[in-house]
Amino acid sequence: MGNLPTERVSMARPFTTAGVDFCGPIMTTYKQRGMRTTKSYIAVFVCFVGGLWEAAVKSAKYHLVRILGEAFLTFEELCTVVAEVEATLNSRPLTAMSSDPSDEAVITPGHFLTGGPLVGILEPIIESEHISNLNRWVRLTAIKQHFWKRWSSEYLYELQRKTKWTANKENVVEGDLVLVSEDNAPPKSWLIGRVTRAIKAADGYVRVVDIETKNGCIRRAIQKVASIPKPE
Repeated sequence: MGNLPTERVSMARPFTTAGVDFCGPIMTTYKQRGMRTTKSYIAVFVCFVGGLWEAAVKSAKYHLVRILGEAFLTFEELCTVVAEVEATLNSRPLTAMSSDPSDEAVITPGHFLTGGPLVGILEPIIESEHISNLNRWVRLTAIKQHFWKRWSSEYLYELQRKTKWTANKENVVEGDLVLVSEDNAPPKSWLIGRVTRAIKAADGYVRVVDIETKNGCIRRAIQKVASIPKPE
């Protein structure tokens, strides 16, 4: 691997050095009589270099295209969906805030952009059978929640790494900060906790853990959790 670019290792404000990539085309409509469709492109600005922004665009576009399907959105509606997707991507936990066992706070990309975590309004979970084309806000909320469900599951899977099935990996230990897979969690809401007990199977490997979270102490199989990197 070559040396990192100077821009990646120099102190600067966010987006001082930025790359631009275009996602699209995505079909949008105009709210007027004789409604017609047109192709729209999304400009994605990122403060990384080269392949990193391509990977971010690929992940977002992969799920966005699949959840939009054949739907036609107005330009304003598309902007709303993209802004929500942006917030979702920037809410992901990167590393623990500190090494204090009682501290469950994590650093996210949002901290580098706004100085704090990204939060959203708590909304009811929208079921597919309750979606009506007449209620555009409910439809946009369902699209946002569908993206969150697909992308957050993918992110958790990436943290767990496929190589764990073919190579030895260190056991989760008490005090580790972990991300817990949670069904029907609202967008940008990550369930994070500290491992209080690691339960080993007969083969000596940890298979189940007890975790202290904001919702109390829970027990999960190791496949349902992913360790969050520790600060160095």
